[in-house]
Amino acid sequence: MDYRLHTLVDITNTGRFRNEPGYEKEKFQEQNFNTILQTIGMRSNVNFRKKPEVAHRNTQELGFSFNETMLVWTFDWSTDASDIWLEEDDQLALLRKDFEYVPFITNLDEALTVSHAAFKTQGKDCNIVFELRE
Repeated sequence: MDYRLHTLVDITNTGRFRNEPGYEKEKFQEQNFNTILQTIGMRSNVNFRKKPEVAHRNTQELGFSFNETMLVWTFDWSTDASDIWLEEDDQLALLRKDFEYVPFITNLDEALTVSHAAFKTQGKDCNIVFELRE
């Protein structure tokens, strides 16, 4: 199964894992990307070919509850299993539940201002949306 997420949180895949002077921001960006992989990976192995892409996009067109053009990170991945996030005929219900309130690191390249540094999957504070790609 193929999936896509859009987020307003900086999940740039920098490949920086160590604490190195001058590369603190890149390490924090990588930590946010790893948070994405680990949260998805709680239920399935994650397969991906490309790093997350970032572009100025209209948020409402992507499924966010507000209409603004801002930086959005898009990440495509796949799993070998099907229906792993299925609940009551919603193929993504458990994925949204898994991500709700997972913390992330702020003050990177995102344009989003948040009161709590955690993923929100619904409501006016939503900062991550998911799609099933077929």
